[in-house]
Order: sequence, then structure tokens, then C-alpha cells
Amino acid sequence: MKKFAGVIVGSLFVVFSFFMVSGNALAQQPSFVLKVGHDQPENSSYHVGMVQFAKLVAERTGGKVKVEVFPTAQLGNEVKLLESVRLGTVDLATCGCANASTVVPELGFFSVSYLFAGQQHFERAMAPDGEIMKIMEKMVADKNAGARMVGLFTTGKRSIVNKVRPIKNTADVKGMKIRVMASPIEQKVWTTLGAQPTSIPTPETYSALQTGVVQAAENAPIIILGWKFYEPCKYYSLTEHQFFMAPVFMSEKTYQKLPADLRNIVLKCIQEASVYERQQDLQLNEKALEQLKTLGCLINADVDKDSFISRLKGIQDETAAQMKVQNILNLIRKTRP
Repeated sequence: MKKFAGVIVGSLFVVFSFFMVSGNALAQQPSFVLKVGHDQPENSSYHVGMVQFAKLVAERTGGKVKVEVFPTAQLGNEVKLLESVRLGTVDLATCGCANASTVVPELGFFSVSYLFAGQQHFERAMAPDGEIMKIMEKMVADKNAGARMVGLFTTGKRSIVNKVRPIKNTADVKGMKIRVMASPIEQKVWTTLGAQPTSIPTPETYSALQTGVVQAAENAPIIILGWKFYEPCKYYSLTEHQFFMAPVFMSEKTYQKLPADLRNIVLKCIQEASVYERQQDLQLNEKALEQLKTLGCLINADVDKDSFISRLKGIQDETAAQMKVQNILNLIRKTRP
């Protein structure tokens, strides 16, 4: 009898344990899984920012929302990512202003060179809670394109890397075949400088440089390092012509499907992650520049920026007028030191 009772107790314990484990497993299952994409390597500031976003969301929703991050264009290049966000097959993604201009043309304005006098000017003008950010968010919302702008990432200051020669002034750019982003403004800037621009997605740029389809590209140190553009191109000249910005877009379908309480947490988390990403971006670019030197990339800081600025001077006002974003240009100039 005792033996039988022991069997009963043992069986009940096994059953109880099964339900306890099953219950815990169910409790740990997230209610929502958000798919997040970007096109940069895992050592990039984009990835650092999105990993921070995933961490914050997990903590603050108690595991109810899980963020899965897909780097290195696993879900497609930026143009494809933005389209996927609009369709709702990707929940959030970063997309540089130039590439995002395929949907929101006004964002292409930020491809105009030398809008900002330096880092402090950039931070002041593009403050997360500032007026320009609010204008950009409304600009995206007014398109009713199936996506919302919910944050802003950066990838440092863009400069020219090439396989021909150091760039000291605009004469050195003349005739050079250069890879640019998918924006008419990018085409205009580099054509004005006498270069031959070609639009190529970032993941395809290394091959284009290696095979000679293009001779040059322009990007921040961390991108040059992460994609190893220094291998086919040994000259990196610090023209620092553009502070690169990448809005974070959320699918409208994702926005609508999230309950209000979880949605507010997610939005707050991506805003905080954007601030974190921008802080990390500064440090990562400084380290990347030093790493490029140790890898044999020839860094040229002796650039006559005035020669570039004077050639491109008229494009700022002309582009702002064409795109009807004089308010943004005025706000940028208003915050200039």
C-alpha cells in the first residue's frame, strides 16, 4: 500500500512539475516579437543602438515584447528595408535620409553638403526634442506612406575614400567615379564638384570599388572600417562634408497592433536608444579612424574645405527652395555658432 501511495505521489509530482515548467515557459513567451533591420555590420553604431533598444524593451515590458535585430542587410538594403516597413513585414528599420528620400523626397535635403559648422552645431540643431526633429516627423507622417519616424540614428561625418589619390581640394575630385546613395541631391552635389556619381547600395560598394566600377566612395570612418572599403582604397581624405543621419522608421501596422501601454514603452525605448546610439557613434568613429591608420589606410586631414564649400554654396538655398524646406535651413543657420 505504501509502495502504491509512493507511486501516486511520485506521479503527481511529475505532473505538477510538468505544468509548472509549461506555465513558466508560457509566461516567458513574448506577446509581440518585433523584427528590426539595418544594413550595417555588428560593430556599427546602428547595431549598438538597436541592441540597446532590444534590451530596454525587454526590461520595461517584462518580456511581453521581444526585439529581434537583423544587421548587415539580412532583410535587404535600406531602400528595401523601408519598403518592408511600409508593408509591415519589418517592424522597424533605419534608413539614411538620402535613401529615405525615395519615399519622403524632402529628407533628401540633408544630403546637401556642409549644412553644419561642426559637432556642437549639429547636436544643437538636431536635438532629439528640437524643432527640426518635429518637422521631420510631421514630414514623414504627412506622406501617409505606412511608416512613422520614431527616432534618429547617426553614423558620423562622411569623407572621401578612394583608390587614386589623396583629396586636397575640388580639383582632385574632378572626373572621379564615386559611389553615392540613391538621391537626386547626392547626384547634384557630386556632379557640381566635377565627379561622376553612381548610385550603389552599401553592401554592393566593396565589390564595385574592387572591380573598378567606381574609384571612390564617401562615408564615415566606422563604415569604411566595418565594410573594409580601406582594402581596395588606401586614401581617406577628411572632407567631412556631411553629418549623416538615418531616421528610424516604424511600420504603421506595427504602431496600430501594439496596445497603447506597450506602444508607449516601445516608442520611449527607441527614443532613448537613439540618444544612446548618437553618443556611442562619436566614440566609435574616433576609434575607427585610429584603427584605419593601423591598417595602413592613408589618412589625409589636409583638406581645403573652403574650396568645397564655395563650389557648393548655392545648392543649399536652391535645394531648400525647390523642396520647400526653407524653414529647416533657417533653423539650421539660426543655431550656427
